[in-house]
Amino acid sequence: MGDTEFVLSAIPVGGYLEIAGSYEVGQGEQLHAQRTDDRTLASKSLWKQLFVILGGIISNALFAYLAFTILLWQGMPPTNLFFPQNATSTIKTLGAGSVAEQAGINPGDILVSINNRDVRTDIPAYVSTLSSLTNPEVALVLERQATKLEKTIILPTMADGTLQKTLGIQFVLQELPALPLGESLIKSWHANVYITQMTLSSLKHMIVDHSTDQVGGPLRIVADMSHGAQKGWKFFLLFLGFVSLSLAVFNILPFPVLDGGQAVILILESLIGRKLPETTKTYLYYACWVLLLGLIAYLSVKDIMQFVRYIAGLLFPA
Repeated sequence: MGDTEFVLSAIPVGGYLEIAGSYEVGQGEQLHAQRTDDRTLASKSLWKQLFVILGGIISNALFAYLAFTILLWQGMPPTNLFFPQNATSTIKTLGAGSVAEQAGINPGDILVSINNRDVRTDIPAYVSTLSSLTNPEVALVLERQATKLEKTIILPTMADGTLQKTLGIQFVLQELPALPLGESLIKSWHANVYITQMTLSSLKHMIVDHSTDQVGGPLRIVADMSHGAQKGWKFFLLFLGFVSLSLAVFNILPFPVLDGGQAVILILESLIGRKLPETTKTYLYYACWVLLLGLIAYLSVKDIMQFVRYIAGLLFPA
């Protein structure tokens, strides 16, 4: 199209573009990086440069918004992203060692009420009641094979003296009914905001707590993509939307090798009225590439070890 050359790779995962007059360290041979004519990026105004640099992020975010709008319009498949609105009162799993497990609650039990508040068709009421508790004693009524059960649970107190307001219960989720298009557009926005907050929280957890428990590598992403595709187009689109928005959030971070970092450099150069020394930028880019590739390698090894442990568990059950 025009002077732009488009290429579709044999394995179409990820994307890359070369911008005339814009050299990026670590991106291989770049034929037009040293151009200085009026059709290069550097010859454009700052806002146009920023729009080009952030184009990938904008595209990822728009795709995620469109994906979630379609899913809400057609009926959102079961996903924790919409808990508790899509939760049934049937208990699916219990956390190992949780207060619910210790109280003798079993998967398959149906939660009838909490502190005399009926929640059989209103799990959001269960969540709000639990979060507003001030007394550690919680009265539950359950149903097991048509038999009524009453359980009293004592919530533990954390080190700071506050109640640990969780029972360790996960409920069976159901597909949300299809919504009108207008309502889907609104709820898609809220879903995207929630995923953005969740992604930022995971990144904060990784940086502050030095933990990658909430982060997966490329192998895990491919495995999850394959699993989602096998469960049908809705799950596949749900996964693509989630990954697309997570990539947009990650890519906007002020890290020089990411689009957000390049935008920061453009703004900084505009403020000081000159280009940063190429040597400085080169060292910054190389250092960031080492960190980024090191993280990818670490996450990939972690994914492989997790897969090995899973296979070993199948072959040699405890």
